[in-house]
Formats: sequence, structure tokens, C-alpha cells
Amino acid sequence: MNRIGPFSIPIESGIPVPDVRGKFKHVFAGMTNGDSFMVPNDQQRQRALMSAKRMGHKATSLKVNGSGYRVWLISKA
Repeated sequence: MNRIGPFSIPIESGIPVPDVRGKFKHVFAGMTNGDSFMVPNDQQRQRALMSAKRMGHKATSLKVNGSGYRVWLISKA
């Protein structure tokens, strides 16, 4: 245990860093152009579109009455 000022903070090793884009990264990896999936709310829709953009893909979405949002993969990087 290391002491930093008045605090004792345990230092740990060997704990893997989680992949913060894991959810949609894996979804888009298994898709081809024109494939789509549903998300329940606008927050998830925005996360999906941002994930696609970060990976160099193009995606679009549309609100589906009472069901959430459908996200389509337009083109892969």
C-alpha cells in the first residue's frame, strides 16, 4: 500500500482496461451495408451513430413509432 498525503491507496496490477465502445463496435463489425438494428431510446441511437463515425463507417437512423429507433449501416470504412 502506498501513502499519498494522509491517504493510503492500494495499487493494483493486471486489471484489463474495458473497451468503452464495445457494444456497438461488435454490432457494426458483424454487419454489411444495408443491415439495421433497433435501439430503445435516443441516447442509444446517438451512441450507435457516434460509434459508427469513430470507426469510419456511415450510418443513419429513423424513429419508429413506439418501438425506439432503427439504425442502418450505409457504408463500411
